[in-house]
Amino acid sequence: MPAIQIRMRHAFLALAGCLLASAAPALAQAPASGLPMWVIRDADSTIYITGTVHLLPDDVQWRSEKLDAALTEATELWLELAEVGDPEGLNAKLLRTYADKLASTGQPLSSQLTEDERIRLAAAIAEAETPPDIAAKIDSMKGWYAVYAIDRAHDLGVGYRGRNGIDRVLARLARDQGDSIKGLETLEFQISDMFEMSAEEQLEELRWRLKTDTALQARIKRTSDLAYISWVRGETHMTEALVSLMYLAPNVNNVDWLLRERNESWAATIEKRLAGSGVSFVAVGALHLVGRDSLQKRLKLRGIEAQRY
Repeated sequence: MPAIQIRMRHAFLALAGCLLASAAPALAQAPASGLPMWVIRDADSTIYITGTVHLLPDDVQWRSEKLDAALTEATELWLELAEVGDPEGLNAKLLRTYADKLASTGQPLSSQLTEDERIRLAAAIAEAETPPDIAAKIDSMKGWYAVYAIDRAHDLGVGYRGRNGIDRVLARLARDQGDSIKGLETLEFQISDMFEMSAEEQLEELRWRLKTDTALQARIKRTSDLAYISWVRGETHMTEALVSLMYLAPNVNNVDWLLRERNESWAATIEKRLAGSGVSFVAVGALHLVGRDSLQKRLKLRGIEAQRY
């Protein structure tokens, strides 16, 4: 999710070297048991919880019989954003919002980029298959509009793509079986602070996206593989290590807000849902389900036990 993913990515980059140094063999040893899952039950309610990865390489297998059975049993799917269930609608809503909020009153964006950056932006637009109506507006917008247009494809390293995101696939499966799709947060909440970025900060973010640093990209990919490919195979300890390091990194800001405060808000929503009846499936980013302020721990403070499933 736009502004939130920037913060997660900055934290991720700051900690990549630490995680790489600590656990190189783990990926090869990870069992292929599917996504880690938890379950909450009372007399008339069942809530399944799993952790997603918003971007993944092609052909990564993460589904399991127990996940498919839980999703089939559920009649509603809760995601961080309900709009993920309608990618075309989400893109249209983002486009309208961005075009309204990010229109530039200064120089055309192209005039603020070097010749090399302009070439790379054109190549990124082609690679992302950016729709012509979006591409046509880029030059009259601030930098973040261009970041959106090229799809944030390399946040977790080369080969990680939003189209493979677990939440997107779960939303499609839920929609196909007629389930309702609900959001723990609103799109407005997730992108609001993005508009507080200055034009200079937005331009710097775009420049970062356009860089081709193969050594850095390889390091990001290796860290992503350790933390997230092991997660989709059923292991949690690499993701736990990443979250622990996030709290220790002196140059990472707002981790409490990114994890604890949002988890607390989601725990309140789940508590309300538990007061009703029926079967629900909750899928949130994997980082929210490990560490000292995990969603399960925020639930436990409310007297709600989420058991490993």
